[in-house]
Amino acid sequence: MKRKIIKQGIATLTISLPAKWTKQFKLNAGDEVELSEQGKNLVVSTGQTARPVRETIDLNQAKGMPRLVTTMKYIKGCDEINAKICNREQAQQVQERVRALQGLEIVEQTKNELLIKDITEQANVQLDPLIRRVFHMLNTLGQESLTAFKHKETDVSYLEDLEQSINRFTHLCLRTINKQGMDNISKTTATYTICFFLEAIADEFKEVLQFTRINKLQLSNASLEIYSDLLYHLKQFEELFYDFNLEKANTMAKTYDKILHKIKTNLTKKTPKDTVVLMHFKNILEFLIWAMNQKLVSG
Repeated sequence: MKRKIIKQGIATLTISLPAKWTKQFKLNAGDEVELSEQGKNLVVSTGQTARPVRETIDLNQAKGMPRLVTTMKYIKGCDEINAKICNREQAQQVQERVRALQGLEIVEQTKNELLIKDITEQANVQLDPLIRRVFHMLNTLGQESLTAFKHKETDVSYLEDLEQSINRFTHLCLRTINKQGMDNISKTTATYTICFFLEAIADEFKEVLQFTRINKLQLSNASLEIYSDLLYHLKQFEELFYDFNLEKANTMAKTYDKILHKIKTNLTKKTPKDTVVLMHFKNILEFLIWAMNQKLVSG
């Protein structure tokens, strides 16, 4: 939107604030807002709590995606979702997904509608502890599964639940960023993307766990070595995320090259089942280097 600059007095220039925005955050004359300069952008922010975000979703138009649509509205920052459903199966799928989304509850249900609300009413969620928790759970999932694989365990289904916990936290991270933002635009975009990659890494861990369990596959020594290298690479990124400098980024890039070389070398020597695992390892490796690239953007 555009606003004209109005001159008042000798040196004062003013612009008007959008009425929709001031109503959303219940701002009145005399209230204070925060201004921050970001290059050519001037960002206006407020500590006021926004009015609840309410949306209606018609799952009759998205019959195969009730879980996904519910999740995306949660991540968007909706506080109240009115879901129109066409059958009991859709209702069960929405109920299942709501249980996996922190803070959401179904507060009303009829034959054709579900009313979903965020019952926590948390105005300001601290993002940093959430991301730290995600890193901790990722490292735990990786180390515990590596230990199990070294002991020739093939059924590690007890670790698959941890991946679901990681998803709950990454979804909450994405929701928090959408609702609250961060102190500058580039950092907001980069952190959002990094959280997305962390969730994707957890998904790849789960795929490895499920594939080895279903196929009763024991990882070779070469695959175990690559897996261990990946977990070290994950710790490298965690350290870079919290204490960024170009030297650490350069070291991480060299580790990436070494692991990629090992994966490519082993791909030509392994059985089809081993190859599937190595491709999941490669996906984890790529997600980590893409996450590093985002950190290079935000600094």
